[in-house]
Amino acid sequence: MASVVGVALEVGVVRAAYRDGARTIFVEHAWDVLTPERAVDTLRAEIGSAGSIVLAVGLGFLEVAKPELPVMADGDRRRVLLRDADRYFPVEGTLAIASAGSSALAFATPSEPLLRWTRAFEEWAPVRAVVAGPDAIAAVVATSGSFVVDAGADEQGFLQVANGHVHEARRVPLHAAGVVSKGATSLLAAATASAPGKFSTALGALSFANAPLEIMLLDASLERSLRSARTRRQWLSYWVAALSLLAVGVAANMSLLLIGGVLG
Repeated sequence: MASVVGVALEVGVVRAAYRDGARTIFVEHAWDVLTPERAVDTLRAEIGSAGSIVLAVGLGFLEVAKPELPVMADGDRRRVLLRDADRYFPVEGTLAIASAGSSALAFATPSEPLLRWTRAFEEWAPVRAVVAGPDAIAAVVATSGSFVVDAGADEQGFLQVANGHVHEARRVPLHAAGVVSKGATSLLAAATASAPGKFSTALGALSFANAPLEIMLLDASLERSLRSARTRRQWLSYWVAALSLLAVGVAANMSLLLIGGVLG
């Protein structure tokens, strides 16, 4: 069983990465955003059971902004952006937003499809985190620089990464991509364990399994859901630890009783 599966949701394709001992295994399939259940069934049939899942939403589904905000905690920053979303993003309706204070950028995507995708994947395994794809890439690329990444059907994506954080993110029409891509390293080549290539987003997602909720791509509803699930896991771990200590204590007492009986 894969303990954690990182899943990158790109336009037209879903990619997964997980570790099996010393090996890193990559899986890729086409998908339809309107029927995520089919993608889940396909991945589950190939990978098998999973302990948990981290979803990373690709740049093609994201709007990017550079909000000018004072320094504040990451959770407060997202709450401000959620409250004033129409000032920063050209998208109507409720949004999920990611914006860590370590980056000047903010990413947003419509809540309704994101919630539908998350629920579909939760039929496979608990979703531990939902993050912006560029943040996942920044967590796994070995060097700072400019990178070509997936975007929309008629677009090319570009990221500027430095010190593990995204400093620029753009979606550019294909007819203009050649000018922007000069000097950029493509992450769309085939992947190996040492050079994740197009699987960078899925592989980087693995590092967010226990990340703070405040830096994830969430709306208020998803944040409540993930926070509640995290609290349940913590309490379960406490109970398991307590039961283990109780079992040790009982075993120790039984041993003392047996020794006392023999000596007596």
